[in-house]
Amino acid sequence: MQRGYVPYRDVWDHKGPLLYYINSLGWRLTPHSTIGIGLLQLVVLAVCFFVVFSILDHIAPASVLLVTAVLSLSFAATTVRGGNMSESWAVGATALVLATLFHAAARIPRTWHSVSIASAGAASFWLRPNLCIPACLGGLILLYLAWKRSGPGAMCRLLAAGIAATGIESAACLYPLWRQGALNNLWEAYFVYNSNYTRLITVSGRLQGTIGLLLVIVGLALPVLSIFGWERLRRNLRNRSREQLVFPLPFAVFLLVSLPLETLACLASGRPYLHYWLPLWPALTLVGGAGLAWLFERYEVWSKTSRVIAATVVCLVLFQQIWNIIGKEREAFTPPAEESAVAAYIDRTTTPQDRILPVGDVKAVLIALRARRLPAAPSIYQFPIIHRANPYAAAQRDRKSVV
Repeated sequence: MQRGYVPYRDVWDHKGPLLYYINSLGWRLTPHSTIGIGLLQLVVLAVCFFVVFSILDHIAPASVLLVTAVLSLSFAATTVRGGNMSESWAVGATALVLATLFHAAARIPRTWHSVSIASAGAASFWLRPNLCIPACLGGLILLYLAWKRSGPGAMCRLLAAGIAATGIESAACLYPLWRQGALNNLWEAYFVYNSNYTRLITVSGRLQGTIGLLLVIVGLALPVLSIFGWERLRRNLRNRSREQLVFPLPFAVFLLVSLPLETLACLASGRPYLHYWLPLWPALTLVGGAGLAWLFERYEVWSKTSRVIAATVVCLVLFQQIWNIIGKEREAFTPPAEESAVAAYIDRTTTPQDRILPVGDVKAVLIALRARRLPAAPSIYQFPIIHRANPYAAAQRDRKSVV
């Protein structure tokens, strides 16, 4: 984009347009490296963490916050997978929804509440459509609160403000593509290709992917704790024990409904990508923290024995994350021999002005990056021309034509 290329038309990927703009902004901060993108990602994750724990601070003592923080950071470090994914940017939008709804839960909803949630929803949609579940649910609860507390007129005003905010943000996101005549390319890549990409996975493949995601998640402490916290919230809400809900009633309802829906959205793709769990990080932290607070209060957990147990869990989690970081650093500074050899060959036998066409997925990207050559086609990686989710993939009819 810095060189004048247009997303989807000149540079193909099936990610949302907002991801392109965020990367372009990060690249402007540090034009010769991806450090700027990493800094933006760090800011988004840090803001999300701050928002979640500012909410938890209203219901939990410092001891609960400490243990929850360690478990939460462990979950985020495990699922972020290097960052710069649609899911890792969307947690910022989710944090905005949580902060807005928590503020509005005990007050009369205002126009800015609706604008804030609608903006978060639009941002999530243009990152990945199924990530806008928290914003949609939060918007519905906000409209209900406005209707109950201020009447139908207030609800209509908030609805109009939300629609306007969504339209303005979406127009700002699509205008550059419309101006360059790339809206049709956006439609084919972001909607048609992604629809086929999801639909064409086999039943057995979907089942294996779902089981793989579930096996990973049950091995982490935060999701297990959040199951307990969710059940406690559900039971207290069913028994109308509002004094034990810890959260304001509308916010508790939001968490109870949002968490299962987000889990289903994560599992719907049927692919075992670990970063799919990251959008659940804010809700899991809140629900898990609430469950931990209830345990501490119910069993007077902060005794001498429990301190030893809590400290042991924290130390094990920290050790696990340090070990993971060491492994990732070793992997990052030890490039794969096969890709490096191919890239070195390309670098020796071509000039910097030549373009290359490596066919494949991740390996093709690594070869292109290490060879320091631009692609000879719009696709940064040529997986789409051989993937059956692409309706224009002639390679499906004649694989030899690709070779």
